[in-house]
Amino acid sequence: MSVVVRMEMPKDCLDCPCVNHEYGYCQADEEVRQIGDPDGRPSWCPIICAIPEGHGRLVSEKSVRWAIDDIVLEIANRTGRVGMTKDETMEYINNLCTIVPAERSET
Repeated sequence: MSVVVRMEMPKDCLDCPCVNHEYGYCQADEEVRQIGDPDGRPSWCPIICAIPEGHGRLVSEKSVRWAIDDIVLEIANRTGRVGMTKDETMEYINNLCTIVPAERSET
């Protein structure tokens, strides 16, 4: 897992706001890891301070999978058919929660 935080990239763990300084571990990582070398970022650091310029909105893969499962069940219950049209699929996907908003207009 990576973490996207809108901030300048910390030069090391001691400079990072994601570190629990009292106990010396990284709070941004899924695993409980001791903070890295104070002279640089550890290779496992999950923080990404830059995403590609002009990216579209980012949504959770898990929410897309759940939405598709819901679509299949709803359509099967409503119409008796299994499957979905492109328009039905896009309507569900377009209504998913945005995790990181687009930084350009989507067309």
